[in-house]
Amino acid sequence: MKKRHLEIDTSSKTVGRAIHKPRLLFLIAVSCSLVLFVGCQNEQKASTDATTPLEVETDIELDADIDVEVDTDVEAEKEIETETELEVVSPSDVEEGNDEATILFSQLSKFQFVFASGAGAWQTLLNINEDGTFQGYYSDSDMGDIGEGYPNGIIYSSTFEGKFTTPKRVNDYTYSMSIESIKLEKEVKSEEIIDGIKYIYSEPYGINDAKEIYIYTRQAPIKELPEGFRSWVGYLNLDNVKEEYLPFYGLYNIEAENGFSSYLIDEIKEENTELDITAEISEIEKQYEELNHKLKNDDLNQLEMNLLAKDIYVLWDDEINKIWGYLKETLDKEAMDQLTIEQREWIVEKENEIEEAGSVYEGGSIQPMIEFLKGAELTRDRVYELMELLNKFKSEGYHIDR
Repeated sequence: MKKRHLEIDTSSKTVGRAIHKPRLLFLIAVSCSLVLFVGCQNEQKASTDATTPLEVETDIELDADIDVEVDTDVEAEKEIETETELEVVSPSDVEEGNDEATILFSQLSKFQFVFASGAGAWQTLLNINEDGTFQGYYSDSDMGDIGEGYPNGIIYSSTFEGKFTTPKRVNDYTYSMSIESIKLEKEVKSEEIIDGIKYIYSEPYGINDAKEIYIYTRQAPIKELPEGFRSWVGYLNLDNVKEEYLPFYGLYNIEAENGFSSYLIDEIKEENTELDITAEISEIEKQYEELNHKLKNDDLNQLEMNLLAKDIYVLWDDEINKIWGYLKETLDKEAMDQLTIEQREWIVEKENEIEEAGSVYEGGSIQPMIEFLKGAELTRDRVYELMELLNKFKSEGYHIDR
């Protein structure tokens, strides 16, 4: 604005030098009249504008006091806008600091995460460290698939390690992370034969090709979790779950809809291993009784009964995989190899008995329920056998190395 005023002043001086003195007196008189007229107009405009907003012309310079007041108001408005924005920003858009991530990973490190199901006793075990790195193992077996050089069947496996990205908060009970890096011990699709078993190395089922992984904390409302997660965690897939919140930490591979349950490992020490495993199985028994009660007493159609029987079977199948994980981390290679042979034999016997039980109702709608319940019965018995075996090894001096 000052620049415009200077231009006007300079122009006036130039004109003044071109005017003769007689005409100058005439102009002065006219100017005085104009000043009086403008003054009257300004008084009238001021009285009118007292009740209307002031329109500031671009030529008018605001004094310093007015400038300060305007600037202060603008800054205050900016501060208000900034505070409002911070309050409404979605938590998922804000990456958590290192302190919170450290606390979260520290909690996760107390659990072993399990992705498992099926009659073949396949499983993926995953451990997360306090710095966000992880290690895991995937295994599946097919003892009936034999050939020259591998009379003891086939094992599909993957030993892996890697690192997760810093978790981002999604809501009060959910965090989001992805796999920053992962390394497999053996090249995918490579093979070798060891002790009559063909090992085929594969991707780690459950986390392979994961683009985003959710972490569910123990404050997660069970009925708000996606069906893709709940369906892999046995009894959480039911509508009559008594627990309101998730009793453990969970992982969910969103892309593949694969859900990991977990169990505490830090509290399982040498002196209380037997007690903790007994308590764990006792909790499974409670869930087993609830499902059986629902199967026997609720008004269900055959399809619903078949699905419920499957959940009962999965409940014990998940537990046997957990016990197997305990044994694998407890026994030396020689003892574990011998136990593996026995376990394969048990699986063959179990599958034969399941098939025999179902054949009585072959082709009927009840056949799946009969087969699932038979599988659950046999698996439950085997869980107790393996638990006793684990306690026996402990009493003989074996130590759980976690």
